[in-house]
Formats: sequence, structure tokens, C-alpha cells
Amino acid sequence: MAELSSTSCVVCGAPLDPPEGASVVTCSYCGNKLEVRAGQTSRTGEPPARNLPVELLQGYTGGDCGEGGRYDPVAMLAKDWKCYERGVWPVSGVASSEFGLGWNAAAIIGAPAVYPSCGDRRGAWAPGSRISRVEWVEAHYDPAAPEVNAIRVFETCVPGATFAVTVREPGGEEQVVFKRAPAPLGNVAQVLEIPLDPPRQLQAVRAYVSNELGSQWSEIDTIGLVATQPVPESMRRKPQRASKKFGLLFAAILTAVVVAIFAIWAASGMPGSGENVDTPADRLQGAKMMAWNAQLDAMTQAGTVWATGEARASSAYGSTGWSPASANGAPNVFPAHGDSGGAWAPQNADVGLEWLQVQFPLTAARSVVVVETFHPGALVRIDDLSNPNAPVIIWEGSTTPIQSSRVLSLELPAPRYITSVRLVADTSRVSGWYEVDAVGLVP
Repeated sequence: MAELSSTSCVVCGAPLDPPEGASVVTCSYCGNKLEVRAGQTSRTGEPPARNLPVELLQGYTGGDCGEGGRYDPVAMLAKDWKCYERGVWPVSGVASSEFGLGWNAAAIIGAPAVYPSCGDRRGAWAPGSRISRVEWVEAHYDPAAPEVNAIRVFETCVPGATFAVTVREPGGEEQVVFKRAPAPLGNVAQVLEIPLDPPRQLQAVRAYVSNELGSQWSEIDTIGLVATQPVPESMRRKPQRASKKFGLLFAAILTAVVVAIFAIWAASGMPGSGENVDTPADRLQGAKMMAWNAQLDAMTQAGTVWATGEARASSAYGSTGWSPASANGAPNVFPAHGDSGGAWAPQNADVGLEWLQVQFPLTAARSVVVVETFHPGALVRIDDLSNPNAPVIIWEGSTTPIQSSRVLSLELPAPRYITSVRLVADTSRVSGWYEVDAVGLVP
């Protein structure tokens, strides 16, 4: 990771990375509006956008408060760090700054992805600069989550850098629940656990870190909450990373289970072609569809989270090949073009509307990727089904039919938390079977 240069906020000293030339920017630390001209900043005189404890932005200044302790991975084994049944994990995140790519604020979403490893690793949030004094990352939680009695900050690079933690209850202001002097704790990941008494429901938790303790960035994997009761199944998340050997074994078992499920489903009679497709009432505005006709964009391919788990469809040509499960995982047909059992195909061609629904691990996505490998051009709609009670149309339109494989990328107007999407295709728009090799989300 290379260091980023920045201009400083004239109010709180926070780093800024404004565009070139004269412009007005808002400091993400203190909320003040600043005019930036020729590398110099001045306050515009308008009040700050929000009320933040500016004193924390100056670093640790004493005034300890709250209870809390740090635990290494061995100690956390006894405390159930995975916390599957009672864990409440972030659904979105923001930060004072972010390095980008695998180190942005969205990296804190979900259960731990780096922990119990320690070091500068993708999957944990890192600030944009190594020379800033104080940085912060804020986690947001599902409004339906139950009350919690503890906060867990997973420090995976420069453990000990977190010197203050604040919370915000629904409709409330930011409150400090923990404050201690930062101190480097070596090269072993640490979990800062802060008890909450009495328990409460939290909308957001913010961790302030000193960014001057060592030669590396101060990084946080995630900020988890411990609920007072088991959370609903839909909210439960397991750690995102495992050993390569375990990952391959899990993938093989999962594939076998999915194949068995669809074999049973096919034997009992799959839904017929052209099954009715409900139309969500809500629509997302501003999404843009883009296409690559030759090869999968390298950046997209490297960062894409591919569909996994149960896949469903209005119909399928087969129970193994051409089944909905064939659209799971990374592309295995592309860039070839033609009829292949490695892609999903509906039971019949040229019959009208068909749909394919796939699932994803918890992902804050900036785009949806669809890999078409036979008769591209049938796709007419994409639905976000992450909340089955409130589905949303995120794109509706048409694409040009072509006689080669293609990658479609639906660029979202803003990052969006997605766990399931449905592709709706009008198979009468193309001559012959329409086939989808893979569906993914770009974080």
C-alpha cells in the first residue's frame, strides 16, 4: 500500500483529498464546509453538517471512561468470537477516509474476514493515509436487530490503536462508551470487547484509531455486537474466510447438495416455462447497464463475488447441466459461446418470460455482473430480492442481441447491500436458448 498525500482541514486538522482547483468540500471528520484553493483551506462560515465530538479528532487527550478489555485469539476461543447465534454484524459502513479497493469502509460489513490473522490484509478497513493523526470507521446495523450487551472491535493491523468507541442509538446522538490511551500490542490480532449495561439497541458504532503507532496502517476487520438473545436466522453470518483446503471441501459438498436438491426438484416436476413473474412495486433510479462483448474486464473479474448457495429458476433444461446451479460460481463457459451445460438454460426456447434467482454472501455491491454465453439479448429486468418483503427493480430495459458471449455490468448509483438478485429474460427476443454462465456482485 502506498501513502496518499492530502490537504488538512483548517478546523480539526483532518486530512482532505479535494479535487484539483477551487471547490467547496465537507470535512468527513468535523462536518465543516471548507473552500479549497491552491492547496489552502478556509472555512466557508456555514455550520457543520452534523454534531461530532471534535475533541476525539484531536487524538487521545485523557478523560478515560467506560469498561473494556482486549483479548487475543486464544482467549477469544473461550468467548466464542464467531458468535453465530447471537452475533449482530454491520450491514454498511462509512469512514473518515479509506484506502480503497479491499480496504474501504465496506470491508467491515459482515462477520470477520481477516481475523484471527494479523497484518495489512485486504478485507479490513484501512484509512487513506499513513500520516494522519486520527481516523475513524463507523458500522451501521439492521434496524430489526435485537438489543445487545457488548461491542467487539476486531483489530487486525496495529492492534491497540483504537482509543475511543462511540455509539448511536436509533434517533440519538453520538455517545462515548469507551476511551483509553492507545498502545501498540504487537503482531497478534486483538478484539476490544466493551460491555454495555444496560443492554440497548444500536444503530451505529464508531471506532476512533490513532494512526501514528507503528509503520503500518491501523486497520479494523469489523465491529460486531453480541445480542442478548439469538438473532433471526436471516441475520446470522459466519466468518467469511477459511483455509483453502476447507474452502475447496466446502465447495464440493455444497455443489453435491445443490445437485441433489435439483435432482429431487426435477423428479417432482419443475415449474413450467413462462411461469408468472411478480413485478416489484419499488424501482431504483440511476443504474446504468454496460457491456463488454469480447472479454471479462480484469478488474471486475478479480473483485467479483460470485453467486453461491441455492439457485432457483422458472424452469431449467436439465437437473444437473443447464440447471439454475450452473449459474453459481465464477464463469466456466466464458469466453466460449454456444450451448453448454455449464450455464443455466430455461426448459424451452422462444416462449416468453423466464427467470433465474441466485444468492450471495452479505455484500455491499457497486455493480451486478451477468455473464451471457448463448444468445445474449434476452435480459429485460434485474430485481433485488435481498428483502423478500420489499423487492426492488434495480434495472429494466433491453440489450442488443449478439452472436457471441458477453459480460453485462449494471452500475448502481450508490453501493447497495445485496444478498439475492433475480434475472428476468424475455426469451422471445432471441432465436434459440438463452443461457447465463454466471452472476456476480462487484463489492
